[in-house]
Amino acid sequence: TTTNSTTTQIIPMPVTCVSVASPRVGDKSFQQAFQLCEQRGALRHLRMANEKDPVTLMPKSTSKKIWSMLSPVSYLAFKMADQNFEDKETYHHTGMKLKLRKSGLEDTTQQKLHVIGYSGAPKEQQQEETADADAVKNSTASKWLSFKEKDIPNVVLHFGNSYSENLAGVKEELTTLGLTLNELYKEKAVAAAMLESS
Repeated sequence: TTTNSTTTQIIPMPVTCVSVASPRVGDKSFQQAFQLCEQRGALRHLRMANEKDPVTLMPKSTSKKIWSMLSPVSYLAFKMADQNFEDKETYHHTGMKLKLRKSGLEDTTQQKLHVIGYSGAPKEQQQEETADADAVKNSTASKWLSFKEKDIPNVVLHFGNSYSENLAGVKEELTTLGLTLNELYKEKAVAAAMLESS
């Protein structure tokens, strides 16, 4: 067995994870535990996601929660058994998100090809999820009648070559910023401290 001090000597801190095109990974308790590790400086996570990649929008809820939405009796039974039922059955993202946009699209001509945000901020998370879901819905809703390969709901945005192209497209922008992942976390901590003090 190893002691806590021995473990910290073996594993350099912070542990850094870079994920690409990942779905939502855990419930609210998982997200809160992850955030605690981030606050203690033990963990850093950069999550890269193409704008409108459907895989990064899923799963929103477990099958148990979906079933409860279809059946009021099931919802009542689940809620009576566990008051925190809904939090445990809803998935969330963690870490810093680097949202990549495809260059050359009409909706990105006035925008940066990337957006950096933190998945743990409740207001930002809700706005991000609503915007992503609306974008996917709007891009596919009017196209289902004229099915063509190019009209498949953004699935191609999940492919590796799409991520490679989008990363290459933002390389110069990101290099100009010159920020490291640890610096992004420091900025987030300073912003959080300012909000708490006001």
